[in-house]
Amino acid sequence: MSDSSVAPSSDEQAQSYIPYRVIDVLNYGGFFGGETVTLDARPFANPDRIFSYIIPEHLFDNLTQRHLIQPGIALGLVLDGGEVRAARVLGAQTREQLKALVKPPVQEAGGAGPRALSYRCANCDLWITGMPTKSDDGFYYCPLCGTKLG
Repeated sequence: MSDSSVAPSSDEQAQSYIPYRVIDVLNYGGFFGGETVTLDARPFANPDRIFSYIIPEHLFDNLTQRHLIQPGIALGLVLDGGEVRAARVLGAQTREQLKALVKPPVQEAGGAGPRALSYRCANCDLWITGMPTKSDDGFYYCPLCGTKLG
């Protein structure tokens, strides 16, 4: 499976969101430090590595409040030379936590009928926002860990 974001829109397809799991939140910056969150995270593709990031709140496209970010949450990060250029919440340990973290999606006028807003991946042990990835084989896969769903 690719390291892409959950259900990217057409303008986001040029960006590659790499999924990470937050290991530790070191600081919620404010005032002099700006509106940031400083954290340690592991990429899903290489869980033996840990990286530290300072992420300005304005880089998140779907986050309600930065102080809700906690260990265990999955984030998608777009990196440029080790610096975060864009971020989004991809998953949380409970559905309630995910609903509190993620802004409701904008309803598209004249769009298709009902669609999934989240689902659970048993392998990741996370509720994941958006739709799972549908592969050419007709099955759905978790975009974070690549596990076949259902």
